[in-house]
Amino acid sequence: QETVYNQEQILAIRGLTEDGINGLSPVETCKDAIALARAYELHGARYFAAGARPGFVLSTEGNLNAEARETLANQWDRKHAGVGNSHKTAVLTGGLKPYGLPQNTNTDSQWLEGRRFQIEEICRLWRVPAWKIQAQGAMPPGSLETSSQEFLTDTIMPWLRRFESAFTRDLIVEDDRYEVSFDTRFMLRADSASRSTYYRQMWDLGVFNTNDIRTEEGMNPVDGGDVRYRPLNMGTLGQDPTATDVLAQQQPGSGIDGQAVEGGLAAAEAGPSDPAAPQVADVSLNGAQITGLIAIVSQVPTGLITKDGAAALIAASFPSINAQQIAAILAGVNETMPQGAPTPELPPSIGRSLPEARAITISMDFDRTFAADPQLWGEFARKSVAEGNTVVMISRRPEEDRETVMGTLGEYADAFSQVLLVGGDTLKADAARAAGVDVDVWVDDSPQTITDTPAPTPKKRSRKKKATDG
Repeated sequence: QETVYNQEQILAIRGLTEDGINGLSPVETCKDAIALARAYELHGARYFAAGARPGFVLSTEGNLNAEARETLANQWDRKHAGVGNSHKTAVLTGGLKPYGLPQNTNTDSQWLEGRRFQIEEICRLWRVPAWKIQAQGAMPPGSLETSSQEFLTDTIMPWLRRFESAFTRDLIVEDDRYEVSFDTRFMLRADSASRSTYYRQMWDLGVFNTNDIRTEEGMNPVDGGDVRYRPLNMGTLGQDPTATDVLAQQQPGSGIDGQAVEGGLAAAEAGPSDPAAPQVADVSLNGAQITGLIAIVSQVPTGLITKDGAAALIAASFPSINAQQIAAILAGVNETMPQGAPTPELPPSIGRSLPEARAITISMDFDRTFAADPQLWGEFARKSVAEGNTVVMISRRPEEDRETVMGTLGEYADAFSQVLLVGGDTLKADAARAAGVDVDVWVDDSPQTITDTPAPTPKKRSRKKKATDG
């Protein structure tokens, strides 16, 4: 029984065709190329089955009828043809003489080259690169990722496009809710370093979130992993940050660096495109300096220091920030006047920026700071002590210069709880740690970071005996 179907009832994956209806089979269309490869294979099998030796001609002066000639040929082949009969001794009677045929070697006929060419010819029918089937002499064009991309683009993708077009045309019809596409990402999976770089870039652009990356890596989603982030130095064109956003970024423990302290608050308070506003963003600070600046600003709302004290600390610690920029930074910070009442407990997240809500310890350099303007820095030290802070002086001068240093301090010497002269080879940070001083703010043009440096082992000095006469 014959059943007739309409075209819309058939899912047709169309390939090569000459009339648009009947498809062309690659095997049928290129059967001669496949047959030639088969012929090369059969020739090699027969040649080596005969002992890799051409045939012989048996000659005799007598006349042999057809039956005798056939019988003699069969006996010769049975005794001497094939690999198993190679190199056997032949005994000839009746005047028989063997003559070998001229030998045409496989090298002369380029048998190996022909077989290799037919392999490439058959690969070409299906657009498969020869290196993919490990053909002799075939090498990938580049790295594994590049080769896989070439195989996907030239071999697989044309057929995937045919399937996608057929599914869209015959199955989905005009329903825009669905789309057919093949996920080929697994075929181009790069190494872990390349994937990490790619995910980092997508994360920074806000394209991927944590769960997107985990899904790509075949892992389960996590709570809170659907939030997307963007860098602080990027935003929507024409949209200025709000003061709330900027102040939120200044909170210790928020996990955000201090970029907002440099320029965000000034932009939020000054309004859009205000040419007269202080250009706080022009100040160049490194990560450690930004962290120190945040530590100073964050102490104003808690009442540990006043705005004037914070301004003095910023001016002393960061000479590159002028007075207008300092005022712009502190303009949006709520001030709480210091009180004598016990300091309330702070959340653990405050961390190192407000260690147990205590007064801060300030270290001042002698040569590069105090000696440059003794009156200015002496008054600063007295004011800091009056606000409940501790001021120490740590200098690289040797101990022999103590009299000179104390003479320069003069009437301001009582403002410094300690004066440490550590010499030129000792880090001031190590000297402070050895003296039990926990420095919060370094008033110095080159602040140092306290590192766990082991104390040097003192060397033993050997005494030389003087030679004596006698």
